[in-house]
Amino acid sequence: MTNFSTTAASSDAKNPDAAHIPPSGWGQRIGDLRRSKFVKDAIGLTTGKGLNLVLGMLSTLIFGIVFAKPEIAMISLFEMLVDLVMAFGVNWSAAGITRFGKDELHKKQSLAYTSSTRLYVLVPIVVTAVILLLFFRTSVLDYLGAANPVLIWYLIGSLIVSLLHDQLTTMLATREKHFANALFYVAQGVAKLVILATFLSGIIEPSAIGYVSALMWLNGLILLLRLPSCGSSFLYPMQRVRSEDLQAFVRYVVPQLYGVAGIYVVNWVDVYFIRKYGTLDALGAYQFLYSIFLKFAVFAFVANSILFPRIMAWKIENPDAIARFARKVPHLVLIVTILCSGLLLVLFPPLFDAFFGDKYVMGYVSFSLLICSLPCYFISYLFIPVLNSYDRVRYVQNINILSAICNLVVDYLLVPRFGIIGAALGTFVAYWVKAVLLMMPVHELFALRWRLILFLHIVLAGYVVFRFVAAVTL
Repeated sequence: MTNFSTTAASSDAKNPDAAHIPPSGWGQRIGDLRRSKFVKDAIGLTTGKGLNLVLGMLSTLIFGIVFAKPEIAMISLFEMLVDLVMAFGVNWSAAGITRFGKDELHKKQSLAYTSSTRLYVLVPIVVTAVILLLFFRTSVLDYLGAANPVLIWYLIGSLIVSLLHDQLTTMLATREKHFANALFYVAQGVAKLVILATFLSGIIEPSAIGYVSALMWLNGLILLLRLPSCGSSFLYPMQRVRSEDLQAFVRYVVPQLYGVAGIYVVNWVDVYFIRKYGTLDALGAYQFLYSIFLKFAVFAFVANSILFPRIMAWKIENPDAIARFARKVPHLVLIVTILCSGLLLVLFPPLFDAFFGDKYVMGYVSFSLLICSLPCYFISYLFIPVLNSYDRVRYVQNINILSAICNLVVDYLLVPRFGIIGAALGTFVAYWVKAVLLMMPVHELFALRWRLILFLHIVLAGYVVFRFVAAVTL
């Protein structure tokens, strides 16, 4: 039986993760086939996300053409409710599988016990969420701006399917089966594209309800196709869990609850203030452009999915690899994301004009500020797996909360006067503060010098302030 209160201190000759430890010397790094498996996994997952991005962009173009802005707003609110339940009920405990599952893999080549532990936490929460959705169904429908009660059942169905996908994805990521997850991301992109293509072709009359229902059923079909990839430890995971292990799991993941919720609140606060002080057209435009921003930002989650299990393995078997990673990778990632963001700033206005005309012109400045958030977003997700691996979970989640508070304050002050431009600035401030504060403990852990990173953050903040002032004064 796995004991979560202890951590493996020595390597196991049978441990497959030992294959991924970076060897010393560049010649050995290139020649070590076991090291190349890690690289292939990373490339595979990134490629899957890249294909999903291309499919997502095609879907977004069709989405923006097929639906009016009020329908976009309704679909966004529906998806945000699912995300809300996932954030408060599910996502916050996913890190526990990687944190404790790596130890179980190291000792027993299994994840069944860790999976069971998480389900002991999840099942009561999800049952409670379903009961609350049914009890407050009238208020939920009013919030969505819909009258059809079947939407409540689509909400519940989408929630359950999303939960099962999350469990399976986390277990596969912990096992570093990133290619299987890459296929899942591509399948999701294809599903959305197929639905929207049928709407665009006129085979099915476009409707918000039709979209969310079709997406729920297709995601359910994808789930059935994914189940064999994880084996019996996913299909029949429930084992008897020791109370001390359950307590250790809960102590580790509980700080993630308010932290993950804090991440979610950044966009939720934007939506609240835009809807309160603006129109559904403004909300629809902002959410449409924000969805494009998230399609680029999702690559940061790829980094987290790959790095957290890898860093946990390094911590057990080769801690020096983490220090080498922290010295070299953040500089490269920040410079590359700044260059890519600059390219996006130049390209998106003519591209949007070509595809949408003047439909989303009101959101161009806001989208520019969101693009400027990408470097901060990416570098944050390099620091988070390092800190989580060293059990700095509470610090990370406190920073998430502080980031959300920064967004709330900026939105409260600026959205009533400047609309969606103020909301976008609040998002940038939130991610900028988060990146800088997450940098500090990593700097202390490894005694690093990051003057260039700090300088680039200051330059980026200055540019965003300049764009904002220019937009609101002209």
